[in-house]
Amino acid sequence: MSLLKEHVPIHLGLVRNGLTGLDRATPVWSFGAMSNAPSAPDYGRSLTGLGFNLIVKDVNRAIHFATEVLHAKVYFRTDVFAAMKLGGSDFMFHIPDSYKGNELHATLTSDAPRGVGVELRCYHVDPDTAEARARELEYTILAGSLDKPHGLRECMILDDDGYVWIPSRRLPNHAET
Repeated sequence: MSLLKEHVPIHLGLVRNGLTGLDRATPVWSFGAMSNAPSAPDYGRSLTGLGFNLIVKDVNRAIHFATEVLHAKVYFRTDVFAAMKLGGSDFMFHIPDSYKGNELHATLTSDAPRGVGVELRCYHVDPDTAEARARELEYTILAGSLDKPHGLRECMILDDDGYVWIPSRRLPNHAET
């Protein structure tokens, strides 16, 4: 079970963030009056398996895409960072400034599209629903929903930062029916 609760109201306290070098205050993890609410270090230690950080221009737009098109859940958000969950996996959005002091920061200052050559595959996200929602919200559809020979129905959607998301679901195994 995740340490973070999906439906707990978040109350923010502010501290100066010495790790990222940001010139502004960054909210501290705080989930209501829960005495067992995790701190940011506790949240970090709770992560398992494969996760990823995406560097985005606008955290709010990235959250909008992830929640409205993919039905991801937001655990925590600020104007520079968001902790997300989709299909049992954790991922995060960061703006480039949140990487000040990080070895990658110098590579993040260009306006070049991000994620070239990377496919962000979202298994168990209905591609037809995601495609319809993405079209409604005017995101770019690279490929409409199709049944693929590798046993998945999938589509390809481009987000505002140039990342390619591939919602997919399993096709029935006709050999078993």
